[in-house]
Amino acid sequence: MRKSKGYRVDVEFDCPVVDATRLEQVLRHHFGATEVRVAVRAVTSDKLLSGPPRWEPNPGTGAHTMLEIVRERGVVRWRDIKHVRNSRAALELLLMDGHLVRVSHGLFRDGSRPLDAEIAVKQREPYFRGQLGTRQQTIYDALAKPATAAELRQREGVSRQAVDQILKKLMKSGLIRRLPTPGESSEWVYAQSGKRTLDVLVDREPKIGSLEKATLRLIPPVGGARRAALVERLGQSTHSALKRLVAKGLVEKAGTPKRQLIRLTQKGLTHSAYDLEGEHLPGNDVSAALKPEQVRLLLALDALGPARALDISAAAGVRSKRAPSAGQYLQRLRMSGYIVQERPMPGRAPIYRLTKQGTTAIAAAKLAGKAMSPNKARRAVERDAADRAQQAASRHYSSPGQGRTPEILALLESGPLTSREIQDQLSNPFKFYRSVGLAASDLQKRGWVRCIGSGDHAAKRWELTSAGLDWLEARRAQHEVQQIDLAPSEAHHP
Repeated sequence: MRKSKGYRVDVEFDCPVVDATRLEQVLRHHFGATEVRVAVRAVTSDKLLSGPPRWEPNPGTGAHTMLEIVRERGVVRWRDIKHVRNSRAALELLLMDGHLVRVSHGLFRDGSRPLDAEIAVKQREPYFRGQLGTRQQTIYDALAKPATAAELRQREGVSRQAVDQILKKLMKSGLIRRLPTPGESSEWVYAQSGKRTLDVLVDREPKIGSLEKATLRLIPPVGGARRAALVERLGQSTHSALKRLVAKGLVEKAGTPKRQLIRLTQKGLTHSAYDLEGEHLPGNDVSAALKPEQVRLLLALDALGPARALDISAAAGVRSKRAPSAGQYLQRLRMSGYIVQERPMPGRAPIYRLTKQGTTAIAAAKLAGKAMSPNKARRAVERDAADRAQQAASRHYSSPGQGRTPEILALLESGPLTSREIQDQLSNPFKFYRSVGLAASDLQKRGWVRCIGSGDHAAKRWELTSAGLDWLEARRAQHEVQQIDLAPSEAHHP
């Protein structure tokens, strides 16, 4: 090896096989080479390799010793192999070539065989229960029931500094873990590593303040208490107390925001601060948190199954002319969690379904004597569909010009007319001149008339089409009435 001008280094190898890719990796990674060029001067081997060979470390080197240790044990930690000569470089070479695989920080396994899970776990736990001290063992056994550091200090009578040190050591060894407590700021709950997160949060009884205790004790065990009644009894600070109780999973909200009920969960009912025999506010079922129209909509949805808003409002008898409309009621129920909205296809009307909360409200309404027969709901939907079909059919023959369509078409039979001429010849003229153009535009959309002229220099003229003439003749044949002019004497004395 010799140095040449410009910090270039020429390397010559006298060997039968050279892995150029591997050589370039070693030179770049370990020697800081920025550019590597490989030139083959002569090939002494008659057989060329089809692919890059698997590199094996030479016996007696640090990489060979390290690989033997790993293959013997399966999984090792860094402290078990760092005594090998040139351990850092040997480790990097073995990792890059795939002889070793990094399992986690400071943990390596043999890359030629699959990971043995039992060996890996045993290597990752440097501490065992038999190695714990008396005080550490006491704290570990106490965490069979999840608790915070403050609760451990009170329960075991250990100083704060000692508890913190023991918890840190147990966490470092992987025997325990900590989780944030819902609804309790700046506190952690500690539990043994074998427990699932959900079990840890369910098994532990959360701490609550004095206002939260007073609010919890006023809620009846069956049904729920009106939020307005709780605020009236305890004051405006009840809102923040309820927010914390909901975050801790002790109570749940039901109903719409304006008519909200607060109900106890199973966790709140079994809390030590709740007095089952104490004074409670009057209980209300879930349906009491809803308006009568909303209850009817839920009952109709239960009877029909997944349905459109139009069918639900028809079955419930809640028409859109009411204020608020059935659509607004359904949106409030959706935002409160009683129903969910699904859109099966783009451009189609959404479908509404009941949620678990909506099913609970329906069960409470049925207990209160409110129910709806599925057959009755379906008949109401069929009647509504028939009414809408009849209205659509009547709209086909209705006049967009406020009853003046036949007369407008009859005037256009004689030839094209402007809007001003139509207005002047009508027997019952429009109140506003522009209404003639709007009525004619609506007739144009139906294909009964067409517009002649752009309207820039010449006035727009409306001309009757063949479709309009057919409609006019059908209208005359359907509504033909013989008019008889009678004198007053003939009308009273036949």
